Amino acid sequence: MRNRIHIFLFLLIIFPSFLFSQTRRFRDDATSVKITVNSGGNVQFVFTSMNQYFHGLFYNNWTTLKIEFHDSIIGTPNIADPSSRYILQCKANDDNDNKFHGDSGDTLTYNAVKIWATGAGISADTIKLSKNYQTIISNGPQGISYINVTYKCGVLPGIIMLGRPPDYYSDNIVFTVMKQ
Repeated sequence: MRNRIHIFLFLLIIFPSFLFSQTRRFRDDATSVKITVNSGGNVQFVFTSMNQYFHGLFYNNWTTLKIEFHDSIIGTPNIADPSSRYILQCKANDDNDNKFHGDSGDTLTYNAVKIWATGAGISADTIKLSKNYQTIISNGPQGISYINVTYKCGVLPGIIMLGRPPDYYSDNIVFTVMKQ
């Protein structure tokens, strides 16, 4: 019987704590944000070969997020505030220990998963998955942005999946958009 490591990451879209596509107006009623998963809402890292155990798995532009960000000058809803931007943050939906928990009781640290985002005119950072919010996009523009999210597992220096306990590990990734 083959030993396989399965890591499933289920994406939650939260703004600030709602599930799936949501539109949110801020208190000044001049800002609204909507975030939607257009594709790739479920990431599965299933290691089935020695090459994958040694070199990891890579899912380029797996998830596409659609972010609609509109911020107008207070009292003038049709005039956009040119200085207004958004940030996109993500984290693992963890209770407290920075680890994936397997069905058999094994654990795997979050730093085995690396995430980054790309999009037209977007300044993005690469992060290691963590229980704390980390910014992957800053200075997001007004209007509609399509963000492609890429995932790597087991490809960081010192993170080789060979020898890790085989199990079914799962967690949710939370993406949050906020006015910068």
